[in-house]
This record gives sequence, structure tokens and C-alpha cells, in this order.
Amino acid sequence: MDVRHKNLSRLATDDGLLAILAIDHRDSLRVMLAPDDPASIAAADLTEFKRVVIEGAANEASGVMLEPEFSIPRLVPALPSGTGFIAALEAQGYEGDPSARVTQLYEGWSVAQAAEAGAAAVKLLIFYTPDAPGAAARQDALVRRIVAACRESGLPLFLEPLAYPTAPTCGERPGERRRLVVETARRLSRLGPDVLKLQFPAAARVDDPAGWDDACSELDEATAGPWALLSLGVPYDVFRAQLECACRAGASGFMVGRAAWGELIDVPPDQRPGMAAGMVAERIRELRAVACDLGRPLER
Repeated sequence: MDVRHKNLSRLATDDGLLAILAIDHRDSLRVMLAPDDPASIAAADLTEFKRVVIEGAANEASGVMLEPEFSIPRLVPALPSGTGFIAALEAQGYEGDPSARVTQLYEGWSVAQAAEAGAAAVKLLIFYTPDAPGAAARQDALVRRIVAACRESGLPLFLEPLAYPTAPTCGERPGERRRLVVETARRLSRLGPDVLKLQFPAAARVDDPAGWDDACSELDEATAGPWALLSLGVPYDVFRAQLECACRAGASGFMVGRAAWGELIDVPPDQRPGMAAGMVAERIRELRAVACDLGRPLER
């Protein structure tokens, strides 16, 4: 087993499934904590919120996703012994207009520096649409560059493409979300990432799951390699139902953020530790059981 695959195994359960707690949020977390005045949330406040989530629930996860602005290296000592972390590479936001978004890397941070900080893997979020060839080509070039850096450093790459329509109304057409997510996964999985972190390829209504199985099966067939499901802020019960469907189709687990810990935002700070150790930890436990029961191990 090469170094990259050994590092990937540090982030998986004994059964080879991914149960990743995502707490790499930055400005979006500021907005959640103070919608009317995000700037009032200090860096120390963000770090403390993340610490509470990690100390309460990370022991139920197979790995944790962090970022270099508020988490690395500050919160690495808070991780449970033996739990690896994934380091985010991207800066916040994007360049270009909304129909041709280009990802920027976090300044002063690299794959090599993530490796030196002890990361088991890196994550790159890219906005992607196959309907804007110029922007897609630039994103493809970035992915190839990061894949090469990961090969050199021995770190696996978790690639998180967020598929979007080139015009807002396009995303409302029946089947458009499915088309964009599937085609994006088809293209990017062939550029060499180790794991794709993917959106659910169908509408998120838990009371209307028609077509979910077909959409997830098509996504799995299009993806040349392992993939895990991201939560994208949907309610917990919706994400659990999505995960069951995705794992039946071939997903290798999950990477969950707000769907697990979002309710901590709405309680006083002194109540957050107990809620993280209770509700959030239980949710990670439940999702992990789903992944282990239904998911496809990373080595396939």
C-alpha cells in the first residue's frame, strides 16, 4: 500500500467507510452565528465553536475536515487520538461572474504545508458547470495541478465539486440538478482525485423520494472512483434518507457539516458542549451505522 492510500485509510472506519465530520466553515459560519452582523463574530469565536463540536462529537467520526484560518494548527490537539484530519485548500468565494466561477486557493497555504501540519488528506472545493467550457477548463487545470501536488506529497485529494447552472432558472427545470451533478462527477472523477465529495443528485424533499434510486445509480455509474455524500445544509432527517439511498447505490460514506451540528447555532454557548456530546455525537453514530451497513468500502 502506498503512502497516499495509507493516509486515506487513516480517515476511514475499520470497514473502509468514510464518516467525516466537516467543520471547515468560515464566513458561512459567521453568517449563521450572527446573520445581522457577521463581522461581529471574532476569529476566536469561530475557533471556540469548532472546538466545542470537535470535543463533543469527533470521537464518533472516522475523520474531521478542518481549514487553516481558524482550525489548523489550533484545534489539531483537540482531535481524538488516531483521528486524522482533512485540510481545506480553497479560499472563500470565487473569481469571475456567477455563470463562470473560478476557485482560488487560500493564500500562503499548499498541499505540502498541509502535509507538514499533519493532515491525512486535503480537500478542494470547486464550483463547476459543464455548460461554461472556458470556466470548466480553468477548473480542470486547477484540479490537475492539485492532483500532481498530492501525488508528490503523498496525500489523497478529496475533491468537492459544487455543480451549478449557468442561469438561475436553469436549475429549476426537472432533472437539471441530476444532469449537472452527474456530468460534473463524470468529468472530474477522471482527473485523478482519490475521493469525490458529491451533492445529492435529486431534489431534497424527504417526502418525495421518487427517482432517488435511479439518480444515485446513474451518479455511481458515472463516477470513476469512490465518492461520499455531502450534506449541503439540508435537515438531518433529509440527509439520513439521502445517505441511505446514496450508499445503496455505491457511495463510500459521508462528509457531514450543518446537518449534524446546525442546531448548536440557536442555543446559548453554555449549552453547546452538552448538545454536541449528545445530539451531534448521536447523529454521527447513526450516519456511520448507515454507511457501514449499506456503503461500498473505499477499495473497490
